[in-house]
Amino acid sequence: MNDRDVLLQATSPRLTAPEAGAALLLTVDTPVFHVSTSGAGSPAAINFKATQINLPGTVQFSCSAGGVLSGSGNMRSLAYSAMSVQQVTVTATLLHDSGVTFTVQQIVNKVQDGANGVPGSNGSSGKSARQCFTLIDGYALAFDPASVTVQGDAYPPVGTWGETRPWGAAINGAPAERQVWFQSSGNYDPVTKQTVWTTPFQSYAKFGSLEAISTKTGALTFSDTCKSANGNVVINADGTFYLRSTPSEVTGYQRIELNANGFYVFNKDGRAVIELGMAL
Repeated sequence: MNDRDVLLQATSPRLTAPEAGAALLLTVDTPVFHVSTSGAGSPAAINFKATQINLPGTVQFSCSAGGVLSGSGNMRSLAYSAMSVQQVTVTATLLHDSGVTFTVQQIVNKVQDGANGVPGSNGSSGKSARQCFTLIDGYALAFDPASVTVQGDAYPPVGTWGETRPWGAAINGAPAERQVWFQSSGNYDPVTKQTVWTTPFQSYAKFGSLEAISTKTGALTFSDTCKSANGNVVINADGTFYLRSTPSEVTGYQRIELNANGFYVFNKDGRAVIELGMAL
């Protein structure tokens, strides 16, 4: 070892500046303790983590007055029960070999729920639905007026839409043939103390037989028998049928018949003159 080496070894070490991009970060779960009106805090604890970027050394943690940290290494926790004030500041520091100190901070607050407000007053009563019924002879009532207003929750006046019977709260019997129960819907307003009834509509009807001069039905489906009023034309759902003429003293009945045994044409005496199938 020469004199130069001895001098170098006795010299204080050189201080090297931090590397480019060196940083100290401090992250936190949440910066707020939520405090209910009963005094319960949430979450139970808040966690802090220090991250060193291109920065060797040991991180030191501290907390301002009113807060106590727990944990080790680069992790610390602040329990709600360990925070006695409304706000604390958590600080992480690292002293680099160069003499540069890195410092980061996070502020934690308690946020208290306010007291429950005074209950509000009850709102005004809303409208309520009504309905009424009347029995008419026939199938239709007038459409005019579109509505009628009565005092209280009274029913519409008789004759408003052409009806002749009074209105009631319910249907109290089945309609006879060609009769219809009509229904009107209403809204009662407790503020004005009035009920508005609307144009009635059919609720329950009995139509009886259908009569028409002519009809165009398109496809017609039946499951029993289709026949004329005088019985001269009969078509059955099973495919059998017969057609007969109106009888007279001269011609009597003449008919064509398709039944389960075959197809037959009968003369006025009732004798089969054409037989396709089993002989009669």
